[in-house]
Amino acid sequence: MPPGKVYHLKTLFDWINRDYFSGSVRCKLAWGRVRAARVRRVRQLGRFEPRANRIVLNPVLDQPGVPVFVVASVLHHEMCHAVVPAKRRSGYTEFHGPEFKALERKFRDYRAARDWVRANRKFLFQAPKNHVILPSRGVAAADAMSQLFLF
Repeated sequence: MPPGKVYHLKTLFDWINRDYFSGSVRCKLAWGRVRAARVRRVRQLGRFEPRANRIVLNPVLDQPGVPVFVVASVLHHEMCHAVVPAKRRSGYTEFHGPEFKALERKFRDYRAARDWVRANRKFLFQAPKNHVILPSRGVAAADAMSQLFLF
């Protein structure tokens, strides 16, 4: 797995796996491909590929303006998919059922990360140019954590 420009996924994965999953999650990790400088069509921040047993994070997260707790939250979300597989329900596939949501919400900065992504979504997915990402608020642990995971 090639390291990111800002974040090293293996370091984050190992921390999340130890603290939230007792070391039980085994997945390959990757940053997605960087697309040409145009409006990004895919609005996913990450995905879990069950057949390949791989988690792929969108490279828009691998930039200095994105707080580490946001990257960690997306990674945790995808790890939840590895633990709670999708279920077939009356003609549709349920990816985020009650069991999944309960596990996802155990992440300590879940709400702060969700709020940050909502506030910055249009900046994350527009064509890269001179845009400003809004600063995060209210997460004291984020500053200390960011020092651990920046490379």
